[in-house]
This record gives sequence, C-alpha cells and structure tokens, in this order.
Amino acid sequence: MFFLVSESIILSITLYLWFLAIISLFSFRRNTSDSEDSEELKKFLIIIPAHNESLVIEKAIRSINQVKYSKDLYDFVVIADNCQDDTIDRVLKDERAICLIREDNKNMGKGYALRWAFQEIKKWNRSYDAFVIMDADSQIDPDFLAVMNRKLSEGNKVLQGMVQVINPERSPVASLIFLGWSLNQRLRHMGTSRLGYFGFLLGNGICIRTEIIDRHGWNATSILEDVEYGVMMRLAGLKIGFIPDAKIYAQNPSSFRYAESQRIRWDQGRFLIMKKYVPELLKGSIIRRDFSLLFSALELLIPPYTLLVSFISILFFIYLLTSYRGADLNLFLWISIFSVLSCYSITGLIVSKANLKVWMSILYVPVFMIWRMLINIKGCFHRGSLKWIRTERENLQ
Repeated sequence: MFFLVSESIILSITLYLWFLAIISLFSFRRNTSDSEDSEELKKFLIIIPAHNESLVIEKAIRSINQVKYSKDLYDFVVIADNCQDDTIDRVLKDERAICLIREDNKNMGKGYALRWAFQEIKKWNRSYDAFVIMDADSQIDPDFLAVMNRKLSEGNKVLQGMVQVINPERSPVASLIFLGWSLNQRLRHMGTSRLGYFGFLLGNGICIRTEIIDRHGWNATSILEDVEYGVMMRLAGLKIGFIPDAKIYAQNPSSFRYAESQRIRWDQGRFLIMKKYVPELLKGSIIRRDFSLLFSALELLIPPYTLLVSFISILFFIYLLTSYRGADLNLFLWISIFSVLSCYSITGLIVSKANLKVWMSILYVPVFMIWRMLINIKGCFHRGSLKWIRTERENLQ
C-alpha cells in the first residue's frame, strides 16, 4: 500500500511537470520589438554583490560595458562585501564603476549585503527607475536592459531573466547541472509564468522597479535570499514575470567539489523557506481566494528536478529490493513515472538546443543522482548550524 500511494503521488507530480512543459512550449515566442525607440527609456542601476570575486569580477564589468543601451541610462555598483582579496582594486580599474565597501563579519551573506546596499543607495542624489541584480561570476547579455525596459513599460514590477550556463560542455557534472537548470527554467518556470503564478527569483538576472524597493525594502536575509524575496513578493500580491529573452550567462560548477557547497546551501535554504512560508501561502490562498498562492506553495514543495529524480530513483530501488512481484499495478505506475520523466528530460534537451556532449552526459546520471542524495543527507546533518557559504569559483580561462 505504501508504494502504491507513493507511486500515485509521484506520478501526479511528474504529470504536473509535463503539463507545465506543454504550456511552456507555447510560450517561447521571440519578441522582435525590443528596440529603444518604442518605449520610454528607463534608467537602471545594476547591482553586483561580490565577496572575494577577483577571479571573475572583471569579466562581469566588461560585459556590463558592452550592453546595448545608452550609457547615460544605466550605472553599475559592486558591493565589495567583506572582501579579503583584490576585488576592490579590480573594480576601481573601471572609471564607470561605483564600489560600495561593506565590512560586517556578523551579518554575512548576499541578502544582508543587498539590504545594506539599498539603504546606502537611498542616500545618493541619483534616481533610477529599476534595479538589476546580477552575480559577480556572470555576464550580462547585451540586450538585457532593452528587453527589461520593454517589460517594465508594459507595467511589470518584478522580473526574472533567463540564467544561461557559460560552460555546459566543460564536464559531465556541468552538463547535468545545465540540464537541471534548463528543465527548471525553460519548462517549469516558463509554464508557471504563463499560468500566472511564477514565484521564484533566481538571485541572478533580477529586475525590480524602484518603487517596489521603496515600498517593501529588501528584507530577505536567509541563505536562499532570492527565493525568499520572491515568496515575499507573492505574499505582497505582486506577480513575478519570467523573461526568457533577458539573458544572464552564469558560471556553472564543473566538478562535485565546486558544486557541493552551493547545493548544500540551496537544499538547506529551501527547507527553511518551505517551513516558514508554505503555511503563509496556503493561508493566503484561502483568505484572499487567490489560488495562484496555492500553486506557489506547491512549487515550493516540489523539489528541483535533479533532487526529485534522485528521490524517485532511490524509492524505485527500494521497491525492487522489497516489493517487486512481477507485472502488477505497481510496476505499471513505475513504468509510467519513468516514461513521463524521460519525455520531460528529452523535451528540455531539445528546447535548450543541447549539443552532443550534453546529451552524452546522461550516461553519468546514476553517479550524479547518488551524489545529489548524499549532498542532501549531508545538508540535513548540518541543518542545526546554518550559515551562508560562498561558492568556490573556478578559473575558466
């Protein structure tokens, strides 16, 4: 009975993901009017939180200077957050760069750095229509601001761009992480956005109207501050738009070593946010009669794709070892589950235009799934001492 109930729930989740994938396939319509001539041009401030980012910060700044948008209509600021390397010196090499230096060893993490920076920016004698947040290890697409300008002109307040992976072919690990990102963004996030209840911010490629920061501030300081702030915005009655044409190119870990701290932080942070906000979302959906909040809660409860597949695989092997009795209803449900997952994964690979190396990385899925589960277990044992951990950078020269 346990397996029958579990399989039914899992099949429902996989069919739900497949439904979102189908919805997303009708959403990738390239906009051809992303020109600066069709709307009132907004002024942007690009904010880059940076903690010991000397290895990558100059590439980020170089990409910002290559943005196809009037230089008079955007500035950028780097938050040098408790830096102990030469990040500040590298930032100040650029004559356009603004550098905010923060030293606070008590309140560590990107969320605290952003909260402090927004308070400092308020003191400036400058006005901006919107803020863009990007990671220090990322590069912004030349058309990013033009696309966001158009979306803001349409009345959007909070937007999330598409995070593309810089190095998906670097290793099987990088390829599989890229696959997970592609499935979550191109199928799941695009589907929920089209249905009107997308509620995730990815921490990278965020665009927020200044009035939203003025009204709500930045009070998300957990170890997964981006997702937390997105949930806060949903509870405040705001919709978040997912904009696939606004691209940010991010460095992806190419080995288990570099990916470990990031995944532990994400898993721990997600658990905390589920514990804190799922009850609030469910309560809000009832009181306000807003079913989009119910689906936002569901999105928090369903884990990221790679973690979901890891859980499903382990449960399947337990079933094979303890309860397999030949062809029966249980086996039929398992076949249905893995058939849907296969179709979902293949659709993601096709939509993301993955090359042969990425396709071949599927051979490493069993090893990756075992590692993913071990990381999740490790995160559970360290849950009592949660703290922000910086992701170690790789030199991709």
